[in-house]
Amino acid sequence: MSKHNMNAGIPTIFRSYPSANDPSPKCTIWQALRASTAHPEMFESIGIEEHGISQLYVDAAMGCGNPMEHVLTEAKRMYPNGRVACVVSIGGGHARTIQIPKPSALSQIFPIGVITAMRDIAMDNERTAQMMAKRFQETPNVYFRLNVDQGIQAIKLGNYDRLSDVMAHTRAYISKVETNDLLRRASIAIRNEIGVIPTKCIDGEIQLDLALPPSNVKDCPTPTSVYTDRHGPLQAAIGCLTDNTLELRVFVFHGLGGAGKTQLALQTVQRTWDHWSDVVYINASSTETLTSTLKDFAVTKKIGHNYQDALQWLGKTTSPWLMIFDNADNSSIGFQNYFPKGAGGRIILTTRAREVALLSRGPDSEYNVSSLEADEAYQLLLAVARPRAKDLSKKEKDAAVLLIQVELVLVRCMDMAGAYIWRTSCGFYRYREIYSAQPQRTLEKYNNVLLELSGYEKTVYGTWVMSYQSLSKRAQRMLWLISYLQRDKISAEIFRRAATRVKKFKPKFPLTDIMGAIFADLEDYLTGFLVRDKWNLEAFQSLMGEIISYSLISYDRMDATYALHVLVQGWVKTVVPYQLAEASAQACLLLILSIDHEEGSQDYSYR
Repeated sequence: MSKHNMNAGIPTIFRSYPSANDPSPKCTIWQALRASTAHPEMFESIGIEEHGISQLYVDAAMGCGNPMEHVLTEAKRMYPNGRVACVVSIGGGHARTIQIPKPSALSQIFPIGVITAMRDIAMDNERTAQMMAKRFQETPNVYFRLNVDQGIQAIKLGNYDRLSDVMAHTRAYISKVETNDLLRRASIAIRNEIGVIPTKCIDGEIQLDLALPPSNVKDCPTPTSVYTDRHGPLQAAIGCLTDNTLELRVFVFHGLGGAGKTQLALQTVQRTWDHWSDVVYINASSTETLTSTLKDFAVTKKIGHNYQDALQWLGKTTSPWLMIFDNADNSSIGFQNYFPKGAGGRIILTTRAREVALLSRGPDSEYNVSSLEADEAYQLLLAVARPRAKDLSKKEKDAAVLLIQVELVLVRCMDMAGAYIWRTSCGFYRYREIYSAQPQRTLEKYNNVLLELSGYEKTVYGTWVMSYQSLSKRAQRMLWLISYLQRDKISAEIFRRAATRVKKFKPKFPLTDIMGAIFADLEDYLTGFLVRDKWNLEAFQSLMGEIISYSLISYDRMDATYALHVLVQGWVKTVVPYQLAEASAQACLLLILSIDHEEGSQDYSYR
């Protein structure tokens, strides 16, 4: 503070950032540090020049040694409309750990007045800390104070060589049960970043217009106005969830991104709305959004202050409730840990991750959402494109049917195609021509129109990119390889035969340098499925299972074959990091390696 205004007890703030109010002195960092340590009993004041005039500054320790009051005021000034999640205060030791020694030769070096001043500073700092604790006592897990309280009394002022003892006592303080718990709770508050207290309230100023914290609880979205009826999955969900059995039921919609899982969940909610006392819609894409929504539900219902309170209340209530975990794609979150205990509720999950379906509970409690039925796709395409009846010539109707039969059988693709046709008035026939030339660009061009209708922010390709990026490198490589095979006849037998023959393969004609490199690359990949030159079916199935878990391929148990959706196949080819000729050559070599000239019945059947 200014040496000439010490009685006022108003500190000077040295900032490294601009402030419209109360501008800071312009000085170097060492000058700011020197001013903040210039206690009158210990060090001389320092002069800092401002506008050509030297101002003397001394340490503001007495009255301002614990700067928390001023930190909170500064936070309010800088972020008037913000919210505070966590306040951590770290002290330099309790006053009782500073002892005034008996008169001795040491007193000549460190006067009693200096030591007394140090103890007064510590006492003043702890007094401020107690005031802060009282201020935040009604808002637990926001304010945290750390301060070593025992162990350093025996360390005298001149014992500068006993820093290791100070460290040991500090570690002992941190290892105490209560300190450990405080650190754990502070870490959670910092990590979650959930704003609890408005900044306008943190400096102690009386507020006449205090309101409840704003709630982020979202009303359950309504289905898009252009959504088409899908009888099968809706009946399965409604039948499972509205059963009167006294047990927790969990229904899971899973499948490829863009298949319409979220809209099916919202349709289920809309058709059963009157059945539920409470409906909680959660964006389950991250732990943060999940816990934040549940916490806001607890605050809004006045049943608590955190997500655990919400789960506990839902678990105890006897009224039927419904929770929707939308976009529950990251299974590592552990969604089951956020299921309320009790038997009165029902839960819906939508996910691209196939393993999340294991969380389903109850009879017929999961549904693999895949392609639309032909009549469903046709109705959806008409609903979004909105052609006039007089414009639907036989040629146009046939073009629409071909779009459905050949390419666009996913809900999201139907939506995007319809939005393009509606915006450009190009008609179904012309759209087929445009789409054939540039499928991805055409589908995504008028996605913003669709967003206005559905509120869904990701394109179908966007969801596939996220799934693809979550795969291991070997799984990505497998996708590259199978994208150049017949998309619905991919069997383990192809890879078994190729992998077990690749080391024995001897071409009849020498391979070119380019083909030799392609072959070596393929050989290296295929031998990853061998153990001591024997086919390792488990390794292959594990890799394919990884891809299936993100719904990028499907598996037909009857034929024991894997299949790529036609649109996924086309999209994967765009992310393969090879030229077309090289990618095709790898697929051709794979098939060549899998074909032998043996005369057994299985060999004939395979060929």
